[in-house]
This record gives sequence, structure tokens and C-alpha cells, in this order.
Amino acid sequence: MATSLELAERLLRRFKGVPNFDFTDAQELVDESLRYHGLDPSADVPSDKEKLVLLYAQIQGAWQVAFSVAHY
Repeated sequence: MATSLELAERLLRRFKGVPNFDFTDAQELVDESLRYHGLDPSADVPSDKEKLVLLYAQIQGAWQVAFSVAHY
């Protein structure tokens, strides 16, 4: 089991090369993913849901980054 903070740290490492992406961004994405999947952000995340939560958060983060640079 992991906490929302631990998942946010893992997500932050995945986005380490993205300028201006910080821990707050990672935490918001993880918390949004937890709520979307019916989980409480303040509770431990079941081991079998960790990958699901991280994958959803990573997809949403990548989507946001892609749209923010699309005009280039």
C-alpha cells in the first residue's frame, strides 16, 4: 500500500524533464485520479490500485502538457 504523497513522488520522477512541473502538480493529478476511481486521497491506496491511479494521473498530466505546447 502507498500513500497519495508516495504516488505523487513517483509521478514527479516520471515528469522530471517537464519544465515547471512540480510536486504540487503531481499531487493534484494523483488526488484527482484517486477521486475519479472512488478512492479517498487521505487514505492508503490499495496495492492493486496503485498502477491504475498512476497511469490515469500520468495520462492526464501528459494530456495537459501536450495541450499547453500544442501552439508551438
